[in-house]
Amino acid sequence: MAMADAYTGEYKEPFKDNRIAFITSSSGSTIHGTVKGIMSTNEAALAQLAKCDAAEIPFYKGDTVLTNLPPTASTAMFCLYLYPLYKGLTIIDEPRLDENKYYSQIMQYKPQIALMTGSFWKKFFRDLQADAKRRGLPDLSFFQMPIIGGEGVTPGELQTMNEILKLCGSPVSMFN
Repeated sequence: MAMADAYTGEYKEPFKDNRIAFITSSSGSTIHGTVKGIMSTNEAALAQLAKCDAAEIPFYKGDTVLTNLPPTASTAMFCLYLYPLYKGLTIIDEPRLDENKYYSQIMQYKPQIALMTGSFWKKFFRDLQADAKRRGLPDLSFFQMPIIGGEGVTPGELQTMNEILKLCGSPVSMFN
């Protein structure tokens, strides 16, 4: 905890080195679709939080993060649950993982941070363009960190996404 400059009070349970704190999984995207298990010790979890702080990831107290991913996935656990909670963000845990609903979820909740795969973001931008034809450009000025994780996008797709974000008032480009 000292490494993360966090809680310094009393603990109900004494700290034990190398005790497993979390067992999570990865998406399996790197080994032919095979899901990989990840065991994280107390030290590893705290070091991850400290590394995020040292990297000055722009998560600010009071901001919101939208997640459709389960906390049992390693990326979701650290990026969309533990670090946001540590930084004082509000987590919008939207369990409906559906490409067809992602645009409406973003527009409903207006999260500063959203992490999703390239295919979800591609569908988001297709829906955004369709909505813009009907009602005009939507306001995306609330974004601080739209993140593409998992499978990516091509450089051309990323450039198009960033051009659209700029047109819609986003102060940032996609994080990849």
